[in-house]
Amino acid sequence: QGNLHVAGVYAGSNCIELKGPEVMEELIVLRRLIDLCFLFSKKSFPVFLELAGFSQVDVLIEEPKAGILKPAHTILRDECTKSFLVLIRGTHSMKDTLTAVTGAVVPFHHSVLDEGGISKLVLGYAHCGMVAAARWIARGITPCLLQAVTQCPEYQIKIVGHSLGGGTAALLTYILREHTEFSTTTCVAFAPASCMTWELAESGKHFVTTIVNGADLVPTVSTASIDDLRSEVTASSWLNDLRDQIQQTRFLNAVYRSATALGTRLQSFSGARARVAGAGALLRPVSSKTLVVMKQAQNVAQAVARSRSALSSWACMGARRRPVGVIAVSQDEMTAETHVKTTVDSESFVVEQHVTKVVEELQYAATSISVHEETEEEALMSEHETSREHAEEEITDGELWFEFDKDRDRQAEVEARTREEEAAAAKEIMEEESAVLKNVEDRQSFSSDSLERQQFYPPGRIMHMVAMPPPDAGPDDPIVTDECTVGLYGTPRHLYSKIRLSNTMINDHYMPMYKKMMEILIEKFANNDDNSGADSTVE
Repeated sequence: QGNLHVAGVYAGSNCIELKGPEVMEELIVLRRLIDLCFLFSKKSFPVFLELAGFSQVDVLIEEPKAGILKPAHTILRDECTKSFLVLIRGTHSMKDTLTAVTGAVVPFHHSVLDEGGISKLVLGYAHCGMVAAARWIARGITPCLLQAVTQCPEYQIKIVGHSLGGGTAALLTYILREHTEFSTTTCVAFAPASCMTWELAESGKHFVTTIVNGADLVPTVSTASIDDLRSEVTASSWLNDLRDQIQQTRFLNAVYRSATALGTRLQSFSGARARVAGAGALLRPVSSKTLVVMKQAQNVAQAVARSRSALSSWACMGARRRPVGVIAVSQDEMTAETHVKTTVDSESFVVEQHVTKVVEELQYAATSISVHEETEEEALMSEHETSREHAEEEITDGELWFEFDKDRDRQAEVEARTREEEAAAAKEIMEEESAVLKNVEDRQSFSSDSLERQQFYPPGRIMHMVAMPPPDAGPDDPIVTDECTVGLYGTPRHLYSKIRLSNTMINDHYMPMYKKMMEILIEKFANNDDNSGADSTVE
């Protein structure tokens, strides 16, 4: 959601664009109130009074330092608007932060008064920290306000706050309006946190005005919405990890089975070729005088290679009797060897030494080849000994091919069975994944249903300032705010039940951004009025 353009949410078809002279006049008042909130939050109290145009005589209560569940606040007499302004500072210190994070859900009820007394009781829940702060402020300012209203009955009480101060101001307004003397109290909340349930928020539409800017995160934040976001992120991450693990397991199983099958089929051929190639490299004649003797050694080596390749080529088959030919030396070769030994005595010693060396090298090569197949070689050597004992029982080529066909059929059966097992496993995994998804969805649905009764919303009537992106803007394109792209909309409350993540969700919460957007809107409405007046004059 990081690239979300909030105009698609807060300026949609279910939102009403606010414009006209009355809206501009209201914006001018709101612009002055956000200035007062900003100065009270950022400046020392004497500097605040000087910059805001007040004197010490106008101060009824001064509480510029905050405590835990005790936000800073002040009461000023404003002669310009004939009102008593109760300013409540937002989150400014660690103590304010502790107040804000005390987000337990507590019962909060509001008694609606009319001329005859209590006409209606609105039941609901609210933010624990803000309720405690509002009740603490109410106890401290009620005597002062009673005296002030008695002295100036024409003055109205207006409670103003930003962020934590905005939510506290709204709850304080509900509390004060239960007193007959304060039944006309109104509230302006800039960027208030979601601090009360639906019925309470709806009951304050005619005396609480909430102002929200752009993608400001705070008006959507409550314990319930954070829990929903956490559940959504956790479930999404966990399910993605599960899918990745399942896919990885399937891939590794497929690779393992393929490699096993390939190794079983190619093992005999590769082993035989390697052994024959190694023997041929060792049996190169050294000189012409030893050619006869080396020919004999070559015959011995080839016989050894044939016996080993015959054994390895049927390594995948079960144990059975195989013929092993007896190594024989022809009469001609023996005669040639005798002739060499008798005629060249000086060289026979050398030849014999070389033959011994060749045989030793053959044995060493055979041993080195068998290092990686030690277990199989032991079985093959045992089988080789058995075949030597039963050399007289020979197997024909036809029988060997028959055995090969049988082995191939068995391999095909194993592969077919393996495919069936893979299909069954895949089906089981898909069923398990579907069950997990359904369980998570059911759990989320149950969680949402149980939390819906305690879902918090911003209070009162909501006015949302929205920067409209150009029609051809992409999701990553920044929005340039000017009078042509900023609009003011009345938004339905349900849009604030979900945390909507955006790149500007933190920056849009600060009071300078609120001031800037209001100035743009005021200028826009003023230009529209000038254009309308010019058109009327021309007509």
